[in-house]
Amino acid sequence: MSGPVRGHRKVGTKKKVQIAEELKMEKVEESVSRVEEWLISWFVARAKIGRDAAERAASAIRSTDYFDAGWLTSMEVVEFVTEIEQQFAMQFSDRDLQDARFVTINGLAELICARSARISEGC
Repeated sequence: MSGPVRGHRKVGTKKKVQIAEELKMEKVEESVSRVEEWLISWFVARAKIGRDAAERAASAIRSTDYFDAGWLTSMEVVEFVTEIEQQFAMQFSDRDLQDARFVTINGLAELICARSARISEGC
């Protein structure tokens, strides 16, 4: 049998690269979702937001500025950053702490995954 296998097409290099990129993006999206869930759980555990509210209004919770909402005191910020760095085996830079994304759960999850990816090629 020297011809192509019936029912299978040869996949070109461009298509393989596209498929690999799509799989990588899916993995990143899954990682960001896992990080967002951990962050939400952190706020729920400290009674900053209710679990019911987090489940009902997940997208609103993820985009809420938690400083403006009063979810963190200045002392809790230190605890929050420390626990994130321990949980995800990473360390924020000064630039990360000043990044506009740092103030929301979805933005912070992106930062954590980006920082983790720079360290270990994956979140």
